[in-house]
Amino acid sequence: MISHLLDVHHMDIEADNEDFRDYFHASWDAGTPLNSAVYYRNLPAFLLLLKRGADPEMAVYQTIDNVFTQAWLPAVGPLLDAGADPNDALEHAVDNLNFEAAKICLDKGADPTRVLQKQQLKANKKDSGSFHRVQDRVAGDGGFSSDDDEETAARRKEMREFVRFAGADWNSSDAGQVDCGRTD
Repeated sequence: MISHLLDVHHMDIEADNEDFRDYFHASWDAGTPLNSAVYYRNLPAFLLLLKRGADPEMAVYQTIDNVFTQAWLPAVGPLLDAGADPNDALEHAVDNLNFEAAKICLDKGADPTRVLQKQQLKANKKDSGSFHRVQDRVAGDGGFSSDDDEETAARRKEMREFVRFAGADWNSSDAGQVDCGRTD
């Protein structure tokens, strides 16, 4: 059916349709056919849409996890292979404390040093009181939140250490230059 719609009716593969947004507060670009396939875990539609050239960039965030959707890890690798930015995906995985997604992103070439630097920048802005997620147009808050419970704070610390370790393996000459900040 998807091929018929694309080939015969010239459906726009990137059409952003309100009807495809089935969850509350979906972002403006979450109504594409690929995002819908991810949301419904429809593997055949997902693979066909990727094969036909659907933009993987926004769908990768849904596969990693967010406040409205659960992770669908089998889709992360194919989306990264199709051109989604592994560094942005790794940053999203770090912000959402998704270790398995982080491992996939690292395996697909994400640079942990770059992500550590971005996390540190967000943490510094938050410490200075100048951080505003919407105005700064960034995802996550650098992995630090004053309202974290003990378990979440421990998981954030574990994630920072995991990425630090990956960064040391990634580029040992820069490992001592990057400090994600807090050890709390």
